[in-house]
Amino acid sequence: MTVEEKETLPPIEYPVSNYVIIQENSLLSPKIPRFIAPNATLGVFYTEDDIISCLIEHESGGNPEAVGDNGLAKGILQFHLATFEIFKHKYGLDYLRYENPEDQILLANLMIKEDFNNIFHWSVAKLCL
Repeated sequence: MTVEEKETLPPIEYPVSNYVIIQENSLLSPKIPRFIAPNATLGVFYTEDDIISCLIEHESGGNPEAVGDNGLAKGILQFHLATFEIFKHKYGLDYLRYENPEDQILLANLMIKEDFNNIFHWSVAKLCL
């Protein structure tokens, strides 16, 4: 890549609210966009994969049969059925199944990618940041 080509590229990182997205042309992250938690200036980076893994660990311990919140939350990410239904319809993914761990992970990723504040649908979110 020539110097002129480098100068025409957009910046690698740019602020979005209190977060940063690493862009597609970044050498820092081949999977884009990736959300970076607020401590990015301190060099502490949390990707959506890290956050989903942390949520799974704290919500269900990786058990797809887990039940919590007095029976209201189920599955690997402890979704409430109403939350799962609202977001799957919002994204036009009516085929997603509440009981399927992969579908819960897919939906959680979409929620967090759309708006990082969606992470706070999980009460353990602060443990993952």
